[in-house]
Amino acid sequence: DGKYDKRTDNWSIGVIAFFLLCGEPPFNGDTTAAIFNKIKTCDYDFKQKIWKTISPEAKNFIEKMIEPNLKQRMTVEQALVHKWFEVVGG
Repeated sequence: DGKYDKRTDNWSIGVIAFFLLCGEPPFNGDTTAAIFNKIKTCDYDFKQKIWKTISPEAKNFIEKMIEPNLKQRMTVEQALVHKWFEVVGG
């Protein structure tokens, strides 16, 4: 919709994290239009079998980064202190 700010990059980080953790992009479809529709509606899920082995903190990180509402999306500062990094960093 042309509404971009620095949190747009955070959305991209969420998409990349999703891909790195399960090996698939969060938004799939048979056509480009179908994929764009899923992107615009933030239509993704954690139904693949591999997500059963992924921590709740990782899923929460992705959910907060791929939040469609820019005002509710996690900031960089919030992302850097997210509880997933405490789990990962131990």
